[in-house]
Amino acid sequence: MWLGLFECFSILLTGIVIKVLDDYLDRADQNLTVGSRELGGVLIYRFSRGVLPYALLLFLLALTLNRSIATALFLSAYAIGMFGSESQVLPSGLSSRTESIGALILGAALTDMRLMAVSFAAICAVQAADAIVDRQQDKEKGHRSWYYRYGSIETWLILILSLLVGLYLDYKFIIVVLFIALVIVYLFSWQVRGGDGKTSAF
Repeated sequence: MWLGLFECFSILLTGIVIKVLDDYLDRADQNLTVGSRELGGVLIYRFSRGVLPYALLLFLLALTLNRSIATALFLSAYAIGMFGSESQVLPSGLSSRTESIGALILGAALTDMRLMAVSFAAICAVQAADAIVDRQQDKEKGHRSWYYRYGSIETWLILILSLLVGLYLDYKFIIVVLFIALVIVYLFSWQVRGGDGKTSAF
């Protein structure tokens, strides 16, 4: 049986939160939103730090719709984001790698091992696919995505293995997650009128 409406909306909202936070971290600190015509860049430009409480509200709604799915996806994204960072001591006093492992363990404890595993596989697949598709843009911006951090062959292997693991564990779940991820990427790459972030489209 396929996922219900509440589960799908929980995935959608959690995915939007992950995308917004990723854009905020990638763009806000580097001032990459100025001149951006993409919806994601315009949102960060317009709301700046105010985007964080809105993201929190969306995540609370996602938790209300389905606590387990929202938790598993968010903690998987957090673990991957931390693991991809340079090994450093964070404000918690732990290294980024240690926090990644802790996030996965916490996710498995709060949800269940199978859901956490397929969520992790789904986020890995999305991250690897994004690195492959955006490799030219990342090269021009000097962004060290997986494609340049680990290598092209390795990134393709991560994508293929993640898809195989996800399809084996729960093919319906990972298909829905990947489809919703495509929808989110399309929405956030939508070109808004005006190139300085100050657009009348909002």
